[in-house]
Amino acid sequence: MFLAELPQQIEASILAQYIPHSGPMVLLDRVEEWDENRILCISSTHQREAHPLRIDNFLSAIHTVEYAAQAASFHCALMSLKYHRPVEGIDRLGGISSAYLVVVRDFDFMDVDLAAVKEKLIIAAEHKESGPRLLKYDFNATTSSATLASGQITLVVER
Repeated sequence: MFLAELPQQIEASILAQYIPHSGPMVLLDRVEEWDENRILCISSTHQREAHPLRIDNFLSAIHTVEYAAQAASFHCALMSLKYHRPVEGIDRLGGISSAYLVVVRDFDFMDVDLAAVKEKLIIAAEHKESGPRLLKYDFNATTSSATLASGQITLVVER
């Protein structure tokens, strides 16, 4: 089944096969909604005691960049599968086997321990630009009551 046939809400376990991470490094719980330009994801993984990015029981809001990169990877996979064509510069259909976060711009974040945030994280990523193997997204990481981080990320994806 092509992902374009799935509803707006898609569990991350389904999409995990299309991104470079697996197991506990899949940080998003589900895609809440998506379209050609943006994706909105939900996560409660920041509350896990065994979070892979936690250091000395602290999870910095800096790590929202990784959440945003995964949302962008999910979006890329969804678009590739929906339109039955690979990402520009990639020879195969579907997800990303390897991606590198190469640039973070205009990054603003709250000095907060994400592990202490009781609400779910809402990660919104909006596609801004693509080139051969290059993806640029603006992102916001919020809860229902606060903006925790925002910025722009650029990913380079492997063939």
